[in-house]
Amino acid sequence: MYEMLEQDPNLSEYCNEARDILADASDGHKKVKDTYGQAQELADANPKLLKKN
Repeated sequence: MYEMLEQDPNLSEYCNEARDILADASDGHKKVKDTYGQAQELADANPKLLKKN
């Protein structure tokens, strides 16, 4: 892979862009996970808020 990067510097730019996208996705996943945890805690603390069908 490093040989390919040496031969084509454009690939290095794409690699950096891909890393940035993955970092953003990871940050988004953490936010969703944290928010879900907060919602679950709220639901557990207030079971009457949830209606059972």
